[in-house]
Amino acid sequence: MNSFCTKVPSIAILMVLILSLVGCGTPPKNPAEFRAMAKEGGFFLSNDSYVVKRPFQQVVDTYRQKAPTCLNQTITTTSWQQQGQFRTKTTSTRIWKAKVAATGNHMECTLQSRSPDANNIEVYDPPNKDGHYFMLVDAYPVDQNSTRIVLSKAIGTSDVLIQATRNWATGESMGCPDMTQ
Repeated sequence: MNSFCTKVPSIAILMVLILSLVGCGTPPKNPAEFRAMAKEGGFFLSNDSYVVKRPFQQVVDTYRQKAPTCLNQTITTTSWQQQGQFRTKTTSTRIWKAKVAATGNHMECTLQSRSPDANNIEVYDPPNKDGHYFMLVDAYPVDQNSTRIVLSKAIGTSDVLIQATRNWATGESMGCPDMTQ
C-alpha cells in the first residue's frame, strides 16, 4: 500500500535515523530553521516558489479557514508482518497539526507531525510538542492582485497535500486533501 499515511511515518523514521547516523545535527526546531534548511536543499528538504493571481488577503483567509479544518488530523494505520507461521499486527498513529500566522505582508502555514506511540523516537532536546516539520507555506504580497508562494517541504510529502495547498493559494479548489493518500 503506497499511501500518505504509510509513507510519512516511514519518512519520519528515516529522517531521524539518517540525521542521527550522519551526525549532521538535529531536524529543524522552528519555521525559521525549516525555511533556511529547505532553501539550502539540506536535510532532505526542498522548496518551490510561484506566483498566484490572487490578492494576498484572500490567500491568507483561505489558509486560515482550510489548514486547521483539513490538516489537523490523527491518522492510525495498521499493518501485518508475516514471520514464519506467526503474523504480527503493528498499529501506528500520527498526529498532524497545522498552524497559520499572518501579518500585513507575510503568511506562514506550518504542518507538523508527531507520534504518540512509545516506540517512536523524537530527536529534540527538549522534544518539539507538535513534532517534526513536514511542510511550510510562506505567502507574500506581490501587488494588489498577486501573491508569491514559497512551499518548503520534506522529501516524501504527499503530492495530494501539495496540490491541495496550491489550490487553496490559487482559489481553484477549496477541497481538503485525503490525508490517507
